[in-house]
Amino acid sequence: IQSDYQYTRIDEICHDTGVRCFSPLWRKDELMLLNDIVASGIKAIIVSTGAEGLDWRFLGRTIDNRMITELAAIHDRYGVNLCGEGGEYETFVLDSPIHRKAIRIAEYRNVSGNGTSMLCALKTEFIEKIDGNGFLKMV
Repeated sequence: IQSDYQYTRIDEICHDTGVRCFSPLWRKDELMLLNDIVASGIKAIIVSTGAEGLDWRFLGRTIDNRMITELAAIHDRYGVNLCGEGGEYETFVLDSPIHRKAIRIAEYRNVSGNGTSMLCALKTEFIEKIDGNGFLKMV
């Protein structure tokens, strides 16, 4: 999103292979992007942390409006990238409007060490999506 190095590398590779580089998220405001993700119905959880201000207590938490407020405060205090672009955190999408089924992590364990923490999914399940009338959602 913000890395000139990554954008330049991808652009060079595209140029060398005759493909046009299209990067709609590059340089997009990170706070706006996170808000757009939440508003669009994407349900993502934090599965890895690796920055000051972020520890094992964030594992498994959903990126929602409350989390965005917390990430903004951590950004202000420690300078971490709001979207985790420097490896500050990683996410996993459990559900979105284009998922045919939602994903549930049924069993997991947290592993921490050397300033990083990771949620390791041991068992996952696909869950049928139900609309407000009790019918399966068609995607």
